[in-house]
Amino acid sequence: MKGTTSLLDSALSPLRAGGEPVHRGVIKRSPDDFQVTEIAATSPDGEGAHLWLDIRRTDMNTAFAARTLARVAGVRERDVGYAGLKDRHARARQWFSIPAPPDDAALCDALQASGLDALAMVRHGRKLRRGALSGNQFTIRVELPDGPVTDLEARLERMRREGVPNYFGPQRFGHAGGNLERARAMLCDGVRVRDRHRRGLYLSAMRSALFNRVLAARVAAGSWNRLLPGEAVSLAGSSSYFLADEPVDDLQQRLSVFDVHPSGPLWGRGGTPARAQARAVEQEALVGQEKLMSAIETARVDASRRALRLKVEALSARSEDGACVLSFELTAGAYATVVLRELFQIDDASGSASVN
Repeated sequence: MKGTTSLLDSALSPLRAGGEPVHRGVIKRSPDDFQVTEIAATSPDGEGAHLWLDIRRTDMNTAFAARTLARVAGVRERDVGYAGLKDRHARARQWFSIPAPPDDAALCDALQASGLDALAMVRHGRKLRRGALSGNQFTIRVELPDGPVTDLEARLERMRREGVPNYFGPQRFGHAGGNLERARAMLCDGVRVRDRHRRGLYLSAMRSALFNRVLAARVAAGSWNRLLPGEAVSLAGSSSYFLADEPVDDLQQRLSVFDVHPSGPLWGRGGTPARAQARAVEQEALVGQEKLMSAIETARVDASRRALRLKVEALSARSEDGACVLSFELTAGAYATVVLRELFQIDDASGSASVN
């Protein structure tokens, strides 16, 4: 189908805001090189029928950890709660919940024997739900095979000042972008996908690819971090937005302190609310994707918005034995890989989705 290749390219290798880095960086040589800690949106209160567990695990993804927890605790997998997904090739720390067992101490020992280290166990009245997190804190060791990065501090300073484009990372699209081809087959070729989870996965991948395409167009135009006439203005930390016919001084001030952001479409029923110049940019970026867009609408997915700009909180870097160790925090739904790719040409030693 016309535009499929370019859609794949803009999904996996979108245009960088700071230009192409000249230095290589290698990540995930070992799971300890990529550490992520969940920032919870709420804390358990100490009472109730559910047990929340602050678990640290290494080299296993969230779904595998949840299955392991269910098996060890003797509960159904669907009764295990967690807020978000974490990388497999990492040392990750996140909260899970299960129906409270009679013997917490015995459970802790059994979990440790299965590779799950329970750092805390606290009772709560409700199951932990998906999306109940504020963000994630990352500490990532990046090997520098070509020596120190000469422009690193300048790139970091620009990142602190402007943020980074809020692209969906390559993990969103499956190995080599395979979920996009599966989505295209499902949406445009009538290939039936019976599994509800997989249908949702493929739809999300295609909507994310269309978003990345719009964002890449805004990066190319230099407008990813500024408001255009007719902008659907995203409120920081929220899925809400409002329309602004003109970027007045008050909005410019709020933009400068990351209180609001320009936004792009997560395509679905209702299309785009953007107007004027902001709408024209979206329409031009999505030329050739009309069949996919119509099929997504037919799948009865409602349109929503995502901020084009991502603030990188608590950003720091230090040198360590031929490597750079980066620490930063991101809001929920953001990808550490989009930060890394603005600094280095990244090679992923784990063999997972590459960061181009």
